[in-house]
Amino acid sequence: MRKVIALVDIFWDGHHETYFKSITRLALELGCQVIAFCPDPKNLQDWISSQLQDYIQNISVFEIHRPTVKKAIYPKLPGARQLHGAVDVLEHWKDMARSIQFAASKLGKYPDLVFCLWIDSYLSSYLNCQTIDRIFPYKWSGLYFQPRHLRQKQRFSFMGRHLLQRHSLLHSAYCQSIALLDEGVAEALQASLGNKPVITFPDFADESPPDLSFELVQTIQEKAKGRKIIGLLGALGRYKGFLTMLRMSRETVEENFFFVFAGKLYRQEYSIDEQTEINCVIESNPDNCLFHLERIPGEPQFNAIISTCDALFALYDYPHSSNILTKAAIFEKPIITSNQFCIGERARRYQLGVTATPNHLSEALVALRTLGKWLNQECIIKPNFEEYRHIHSIAQLRQQLKVILECM
Repeated sequence: MRKVIALVDIFWDGHHETYFKSITRLALELGCQVIAFCPDPKNLQDWISSQLQDYIQNISVFEIHRPTVKKAIYPKLPGARQLHGAVDVLEHWKDMARSIQFAASKLGKYPDLVFCLWIDSYLSSYLNCQTIDRIFPYKWSGLYFQPRHLRQKQRFSFMGRHLLQRHSLLHSAYCQSIALLDEGVAEALQASLGNKPVITFPDFADESPPDLSFELVQTIQEKAKGRKIIGLLGALGRYKGFLTMLRMSRETVEENFFFVFAGKLYRQEYSIDEQTEINCVIESNPDNCLFHLERIPGEPQFNAIISTCDALFALYDYPHSSNILTKAAIFEKPIITSNQFCIGERARRYQLGVTATPNHLSEALVALRTLGKWLNQECIIKPNFEEYRHIHSIAQLRQQLKVILECM
């Protein structure tokens, strides 16, 4: 009898769609019956119809969104924000339980396992397993993207061992296993969870052939005029180092670099002064920059921009994994990265590029000029792109997903 697995993600932007579709495909190929819950069921159904025709009978698709929770006014007390976060997470569990129940009423079956592709939204301090077990009495697992407490010391971490730990709900008897992307914290999480399986997933990336007919690619090449193209791509939140690269561009006007900023800019994450700075630079239409501050249509177009760049910029102020490193390895593009945490550790281990401290302009400029020497073959660095591609591949994801299914 086929195992029934429910795949759940309440987000669909950035990497979420890519991860959801890849794991859906692999679960079906591994013989599972899939109940899929996502915010854009039409998109997923159209993709299934075009890409997975042989499996149409083995998948059902339902809509799910992030539940709306009334915002509280935080009193100036320690832990007040975390308490509101716990209320928010509680609503997430309730909403997912309702979605599972609704699907079961339609299909006449319950899942053997619920796998959350962003389990982070279902974890919080101030909640205990007994409460969640009553709300959600189904076996579950999930992919833990941002275990920040294992990379950075958290406020009030000294005040309790379990209730105040964000991952305390992973101790639930219904939690069968947990997957994460950051191999650097797997051992610490395993020690916390005892015998519960902790499985490291590859931070894979879509390898679709580049759509070189994408108009932006030609525009980049024409405007670059032979200069070395440095690309900052994807959702341009504040942590991505957008301001640092913007300021780098102003410091290197006379140098042989051309900077591409491509992706949706989340202006609300920047202060008023920072937004003014950003607007002033964009409106000045600098000769050494190209701004395409809207969502890149799809992976073939995203890959086309990467293939056009000489190097990538990922000086993220961010302690977790990022599959931009995988993209860099796939297309064999050197990369400027953070010298810290998961990204920094990987960049050094596989010599993927040069590193600097996030939000540190002078270090970033040194890294850029070192990279320029590399691109001009004035210095020799031997990146291990091949091994990195292998470790963070779909083939490795298949093997690790099999482990998740065996833990049911």
